[in-house]
Amino acid sequence: MRRLSHLLAVSCILASPALLAFPPHPAQPPQPASSTGGDGYWDFRFGAGSEPMLTDSEYDLDDGTPTYDWEWEAPGGSLEFNASHRFDSRGPSSGFMTFGVFLRGFGGPDDPDSGTEVSVGMGGVQVGGGWSYRPNNRYSLEVGPRIGVGTASATEEFNGGGGQLESDTGGYARFDVGAANLFNFGRKLQFGVTVGIASWAATVPYDPQTVNTFSGPVFFPGGDVTYSGAGGYLNLSIGFR
Repeated sequence: MRRLSHLLAVSCILASPALLAFPPHPAQPPQPASSTGGDGYWDFRFGAGSEPMLTDSEYDLDDGTPTYDWEWEAPGGSLEFNASHRFDSRGPSSGFMTFGVFLRGFGGPDDPDSGTEVSVGMGGVQVGGGWSYRPNNRYSLEVGPRIGVGTASATEEFNGGGGQLESDTGGYARFDVGAANLFNFGRKLQFGVTVGIASWAATVPYDPQTVNTFSGPVFFPGGDVTYSGAGGYLNLSIGFR
């Protein structure tokens, strides 16, 4: 028994330097959880707002009439649904991309005395991206361009004669640069205000047709008409994350 006690004592003495050379690993402090969960996050936003006014139409008719322009003052509006992805939730600055669908429309007279009104409607998809700055959980700023493409159709109505021109479906394109101010309430609800500048155009075909105008029946030979506008826009959105 005495010999066994001596062996245990010698073993403890020999093991002591090894224990000192490899001290137990200190416990790591708990890491704070990301408020957005992961390295990035998605925002989903419903928006409505104004559009740059329709100011010009260019007529390229099939009967050989030289191309001519017509001026309008038709205000516009939009409805949008966008999904925006911020790449990095851990720092205040990050890039982002956005994907969305839209409906837009314009309508109004060319001048108060003519009795002629135009309405243009379009729908399509849009994609964009840029830079996002989020100093805290309650506020963020996004700045960047977007490109939208889709289809369009138009109607020109002659109130004095009760007639109207109706187009077939054509194409639509839009480019804008905007700055979105986003305010977060709690962890999910979001309210946004976006301001920017945009340029857009829609080209639609018209079939030959006779239309009653304020000066009597007129034959319209058909052709392509390009409606366009440029200027500032405002969009209000509500969304969630």
